[in-house]
Amino acid sequence: MGLVAQQAGQAPVIRRLYRGRRARWCHRDGRLNCGEHGSVWLDIPPVNAKAKERSGWPTQKPLPLLTRILTLAASPGDVVLDPNCGAGTAIEAAQQQGLGWIGIDLSDAAIDLTQARLAGYGADYEVHGTATAPPPDGTLF
Repeated sequence: MGLVAQQAGQAPVIRRLYRGRRARWCHRDGRLNCGEHGSVWLDIPPVNAKAKERSGWPTQKPLPLLTRILTLAASPGDVVLDPNCGAGTAIEAAQQQGLGWIGIDLSDAAIDLTQARLAGYGADYEVHGTATAPPPDGTLF
C-alpha cells in the first residue's frame, strides 16, 4: 500500500506504508532511506560479458544489487513478487535470504534459467502453468 504526497512547489513523493506502519527504508517525509548504503550505489558492478554470474539473459541484474534491495525492503516472512523474473536474480536473492517468492515469466527459457539457479539451493517450489499460444481472436479472457 502506498500514498503519493506532494507539498507546494516540490516533486511528488511516494510514501510506502507497510502493514499499517511506515517502512523502515522510508523517511517520515516519504523519501528513500538507504541507511549506511547511501542512495547511490557505485560498489556493485554491472553484470558484464565476462562476469562469473553471467547467464546470457539480456537484462540480468547483479545478485548483490537485488540482495541489497531485499535487505532494505523486505522483512522475515515477506513474499517477493517478480512478475518478469527473466534471469531469476530476484528469486535467487529471495531464496538466499529465506524469503518467500513468486516468479512469473512468459518465456520458457526464463523459467528454465530460474530453475537452474535454484537447483543449488535445494529450493522447494512448484511450477504452475506454462506459456501457451494466445487465443485466435487475440483476447486473453
